[in-house]
Amino acid sequence: MRVLVYASSSLTTSEVFRKTASDLGKYLAKEGHVCVNGGGNCGGMGALNQSCSENGGKIVTVIHQRWVVDGEEFEHIKNFERVVVGGDDLGERKRQLLNHADCVIVLPGGVGTFDELFETSCLKQLGFIEELPICLVNVDGYYDSLIEQMKRAKKETLLRGEIDEIIHSEKTSRKSLDYCQQMYMKKLKLKQEKLIKKIEWACHF
Repeated sequence: MRVLVYASSSLTTSEVFRKTASDLGKYLAKEGHVCVNGGGNCGGMGALNQSCSENGGKIVTVIHQRWVVDGEEFEHIKNFERVVVGGDDLGERKRQLLNHADCVIVLPGGVGTFDELFETSCLKQLGFIEELPICLVNVDGYYDSLIEQMKRAKKETLLRGEIDEIIHSEKTSRKSLDYCQQMYMKKLKLKQEKLIKKIEWACHF
């Protein structure tokens, strides 16, 4: 799978959150998934990329040109592909991050992570990326308040569809990746069933 990960890039990211990101990077590498993220070398993204690289994984990062310095900050990262985008805002970067993503895993982060999460969730609810699994890594209850806000929106009939169908939540990186794999395989199975039905239908003529 191409696993898109949203995460913090802050130097002050806690050890618990960095460890959670590091665990995810290891799992992605060991299981042969492509780790796609915003290209930070600090915080959650830094721990994610470092761990994925150390365990032989493939990394694809998408970064806005205003943050490109000289590339030296990623000298220690192996099997690494950088995609540089332009634009007056982060719109193109977010589109490129989502390009061909099979699922989204959201680690603890700040405003930038919230922005990415809610834009992706909005696109999913509106049907632009309907079959894309989105899973929060709710380590140490970080996303408890967000989940409660979603429940309030549902209660007030401001949210269409079930919360879990829009944003799923797990407490660990391991369970989050397992959920995404399960949903990905379910999606492949449905595609295969549709293809078989088309072939069967065509054979009648």
